[in-house]
Amino acid sequence: MADPCACIYVDMDDPVRMLREGEVTARKNHRCMECGVRIKKGTRYWFDNYFHEETITYHKMCLDCKSLRDVFFCDGYIFTEQIERLREHIECMEGRVFCDGVADLTPGAKDKLFAMVEAYWAEDEEEDDDA
Repeated sequence: MADPCACIYVDMDDPVRMLREGEVTARKNHRCMECGVRIKKGTRYWFDNYFHEETITYHKMCLDCKSLRDVFFCDGYIFTEQIERLREHIECMEGRVFCDGVADLTPGAKDKLFAMVEAYWAEDEEEDDDA
């Protein structure tokens, strides 16, 4: 049976103070600050506006990365490190993802997750071939 949550632990030594967050429609093209995908004008994306180290920052992410964050980062996350930490989690779990929340991911988030899992297994097979 799958675990209800596969939260990736992130050590939050210096938490940020959230000012505003929400889903908005892009008035111009942007880049997702997590995966780098182009957020086209007219599409929806998620933003976080926060205060950290005396600086106000505006963080933008595609809704697929937001979906991954909601499922895998239950106790906090570090802006711009989500994809790398998810890859590390997949590596640590030896290519297995146990989480009921996978069913709730957006189709694009599932594609990203499964591509990372497939990349792990492809790399593992290459290592076996070299041995």
